[in-house]
Parts: sequence; C-alpha cells; structure tokens
Amino acid sequence: MKYKLIVSDYDGTTAIGGTVNEKVISAIKRYRDNGGKFVFCTGRHAISIKEVIESNGIEVDGLITLQGAYAEVDNEVVIDGGLNEKTVIDILNDAHSFGIKGAIWQKDKLFYEDDEGARKYAGFFNGKIETV
Repeated sequence: MKYKLIVSDYDGTTAIGGTVNEKVISAIKRYRDNGGKFVFCTGRHAISIKEVIESNGIEVDGLITLQGAYAEVDNEVVIDGGLNEKTVIDILNDAHSFGIKGAIWQKDKLFYEDDEGARKYAGFFNGKIETV
C-alpha cells in the first residue's frame, strides 16, 4: 500500500451538499480493509462529525476537530484543548454586557444566552446545550 494514512476534510470534500456518495463510503471501507488508516479533519465539533459518520456507516481511525483543538485516535482523546468552561462563560457574560448574545461551542456543548435560539440553532445535536 502506497499511502498508510489518509486525512480528509468532510464538508465539500468527502461530502458534497451534506451527502456522502456511496462510492466514497465504499472506497474508505476498502482502504481500511486493506490496512490503511482514515482520519477526518474538520472545523466541526466532534459530536457533529460523529453523528455524520455514524449515520453514513463510515468507520474511521481518528478525528481532528475544532480547527485542531480536539483529536481522537482509535476512540481515545489525545488532544482536548480550547477554552475552559469558566472562560467561555466569562466571554459570553462580557458580550452580554454590550448587548451581544453570543454562542460558543466547547467540549460538544453549546453555551448560549438565548435558550430558544440555541435549541433552534443546535436542534440536531441531541439537545446537548447549556445556557448561561
């Protein structure tokens, strides 16, 4: 095998218009069956890409998400960076003091001042929402 690892973006690369072609899914499976490692690298958060790969029946060897702030290899978290929850809440409270309603994803949770807006925005993320 010439390439032992393939790292691919999801939106606009593996999926076009939110749909993964069956030929792409089959190619990933054949590649992995032949010993290759396949990793998604995406700006999405982990919960989003995990739901996508599960619903499409795609198996992967790793994930790099949130512009590199989070990564998994063989379902083990190897990078879990980003802001801590107190900092996220402080940022949102500061934004609110200026009349700005902010939304920040952190560790697969959405922190948002407007609960109704958050639920509409993140409806397909299994309700994993916390409000400040």
